[in-house]
Amino acid sequence: MGLYGLGFLYVSQNIADRLKPAYLSGQGVTPTSLYVSADTSPNIKPGAGRFEVGNPNHIGCVAAAVSIAQLLTLGAECIEQHVLDLSRMLSDGLKARQLPVLDPPANGRTHIVAIGGALEPSIDTTTDAGLLSLYNYLAERRVHMSIRRGVLRFSVHGYTSHDDVANTLDLVSEWHRSSSLAARAP
Repeated sequence: MGLYGLGFLYVSQNIADRLKPAYLSGQGVTPTSLYVSADTSPNIKPGAGRFEVGNPNHIGCVAAAVSIAQLLTLGAECIEQHVLDLSRMLSDGLKARQLPVLDPPANGRTHIVAIGGALEPSIDTTTDAGLLSLYNYLAERRVHMSIRRGVLRFSVHGYTSHDDVANTLDLVSEWHRSSSLAARAP
């Protein structure tokens, strides 16, 4: 629920002060050391400030603040339950449509539902013509998913609705009917 170019990382102050930044910009040094001679090392800011490069992403910060406020209002437990309910609905619906749903890990369900067979070496495609056909069919109808190592991957979120999942399952049914008809055509 954020924009590209903004992320969060916490590192304790005593660890951050021992790390050397890979890149250095005016944002990462104290203002008095900006105009030092070539033979003088700049004064690197203490803590996380030393890792700042470029200009601050003010728009990203505003968007993050709004997203965080929404998440806090809803509550983590409520969002988690919503997401797990939707992933179960999606998983059960795909199984009912005879698709090879990968079972969730032994330690419990996650927000990710994946369909496919064995993992493949390629990162963002599949050799399974049926999965690729389904991916293209859904993508053309504005369903967002990805292919990771030959597996079609759906990820539900707090903003995903019951109707979004139901619509996706309806589209999978349409694809299944159209591909079955195409296979039977002379």
